[in-house]
Amino acid sequence: MNKTDLYGNAKFPIRNQTEDSGTTQINSIYIKNRHDRWDRSNRGAIASFNWDIGDRSRLTLRGGHTEETFHNSQVYWGVRAYPSNLLLTSSAFKLNPAQAYVSPRDAKESIDNLRADFSYNIDADARGFGLAAGAEYRHLKIWQDIDFDYYKSSATLNDYLYPGSTLLGSVPGFPLIDNRKWNEELAPTLGSNNAAYPNANFTSDYKYVEDITNAYASAHYAWDRLLLIGGLRYDHTRFDAYSPFSDDGGTTYTSAFRKTSGGYNNLLPSLNATFKLTEDQRLRFSASRTLGRPTPSNIAQATTTSCGDDEEGRGFCTIKQGNANLQPRRSTNIDLAWDLYFNGNNGLVSIALFDKVIKDDIYTLTTFENVGETRYRVTQPMNTDESSLRGVEFAVANRNLQWGRQRFDMYFNATRLEGQTNYRISDGTERRLDRLLYQPDCHKVSRHVTLKYEAKNLFNTQPTYSTGPNGRFRTEIDDYGRFFYFHIIYN
Repeated sequence: MNKTDLYGNAKFPIRNQTEDSGTTQINSIYIKNRHDRWDRSNRGAIASFNWDIGDRSRLTLRGGHTEETFHNSQVYWGVRAYPSNLLLTSSAFKLNPAQAYVSPRDAKESIDNLRADFSYNIDADARGFGLAAGAEYRHLKIWQDIDFDYYKSSATLNDYLYPGSTLLGSVPGFPLIDNRKWNEELAPTLGSNNAAYPNANFTSDYKYVEDITNAYASAHYAWDRLLLIGGLRYDHTRFDAYSPFSDDGGTTYTSAFRKTSGGYNNLLPSLNATFKLTEDQRLRFSASRTLGRPTPSNIAQATTTSCGDDEEGRGFCTIKQGNANLQPRRSTNIDLAWDLYFNGNNGLVSIALFDKVIKDDIYTLTTFENVGETRYRVTQPMNTDESSLRGVEFAVANRNLQWGRQRFDMYFNATRLEGQTNYRISDGTERRLDRLLYQPDCHKVSRHVTLKYEAKNLFNTQPTYSTGPNGRFRTEIDDYGRFFYFHIIYN
């Protein structure tokens, strides 16, 4: 990240104002540079045993252990300037350091899994009554360790910008920090400033241990043209969250953790039906209740306070809190789809309608509190009252196509989504947000290859933000433009 922000101030008048433009004085300039070096590794072992009991029954036993480790060495520089009489014209200014650090970040996740499944008469060509049942145990352990080495410097940063970057007034002239030059030439000469941030090495650390036990049973009945499946799943979850804590209200943290335990139980029913209209057409219906678990860091996060300067140079502080009482998302889903198969069942045309009602969806609540003369922004993950997501999806797929001596797959997908979220703010007032939280954008075309393609903001929507009575004062307009992406992922 290499980012430059220019801020005005209400005390400066707008000059040469027209209906859609004007000139004002720049109050402050903030430049932020963050450079990450990610290193991830995966390892594990999985074993499976299948036992065919007669012609129509099978018992499957599976077990495994997987691990994933993550390391990132993050380098950050933040600089600021308060130029005098600076307008959006070519002018020079000095950049003074605001904050600099190197942050080693390590995390590890391990999963142990045991599962047993039994099935009777549920193969694709089975007719009559069938049964499937099973049980699973999963043990999840995650830990995160983030440290900081802060530096202090009284030198200006102009010598460590890309050439020509000290002039403001044209796009190529915005100040951008040369991270390689800074890291090789300036960083080795800097003194330590860790004493100014005594809690930095503790407040982002956590450990989370989760044990999940579940069991399911489903009854199947197949006719020549109709297949019905009704099932019930029981989910039992318990967790221990280990978070940094402070005995003096957040002033001092140590490497010790405080343990918080919790859990939840859920019954998750489902009903699925498939009707064969013709040999190459199917009508599918599904009704189910599903579960979405909270992110472990939202539960185990410590209560932390950090302070800095806002865009006008005033003191500004943030309090971040976790929520050990966070509940999982509980979604009730209805799906209806029509499928047409062609090209020897390698091709598919599908139109699907779907509707989801999500209880206890998860969002971040932001409130503001005044403590003395300092204004605090307080953030905490919370559960919403209810969210809804509905839409229609059109998809075309054709696999195993041939062009010359090469074979390839083709996929096309278009989705129309509508969403709504109802939530409560700190004073208990209910609010509604017409916004989508999730949207699928990937297709796995083979075991090793995934295609990802996105078209965003096709109608060039420009979000606007306002304040004051009835939103009469416009504070921001975001011009994102249109974006098109196509990725080929091989793993």
